[in-house]
Amino acid sequence: MLGFACNDIIYWILAGTNGLYFADYAFRLTILLFLWAGRHSLPPLPKKRGSDGLVGLLFFVLVVFSMLCEPVSVKLGSGWELFRWHPIGNMYLWFFDLTVGLMLVAVVEELVSRRLAFAVLPGPMWVRWIVSSLLFGLMHWSMGYGHMVETALIGLAFGAAYWWTGSLKLVIMAHYAVNFLIFGLGAGEL
Repeated sequence: MLGFACNDIIYWILAGTNGLYFADYAFRLTILLFLWAGRHSLPPLPKKRGSDGLVGLLFFVLVVFSMLCEPVSVKLGSGWELFRWHPIGNMYLWFFDLTVGLMLVAVVEELVSRRLAFAVLPGPMWVRWIVSSLLFGLMHWSMGYGHMVETALIGLAFGAAYWWTGSLKLVIMAHYAVNFLIFGLGAGEL
């Protein structure tokens, strides 16, 4: 969590520049390298449950639920924000960000919030589920308390899906789809 907070300070310094995006990619790739290096020390994933059709339906439900949570941050207001992501003027960087950039976000945040948190947090699985969702909300502290509440709610849904299905791919793809809808299609205001 401290790494995400320090990273947000760097984002604040680079706000208004494309350097913000490159710093984000570098940070997330660094996290991926650390997670990859320690992958053998993690306990196995939860046992997978559910059919592929059910997982597909759950994917749709997660995306819809997440989009329904978007007004929470608008209703609560941000209160404060450390920085805002500025629009990307370069078409190639914009396309890269919507494909590779948003996938990096989804992969890293789900590996940390679901896979790592469920593996290392003590206590019964329901405690891990709630704590990992709160940590997911805290990861988004720099965007204000409304956004933290929104992402914690989304984290509850993603965590429940991960716990129930054992599918990290499901929550990564749902996370990517939600981010794509919000950032790529402008379905939400971040």
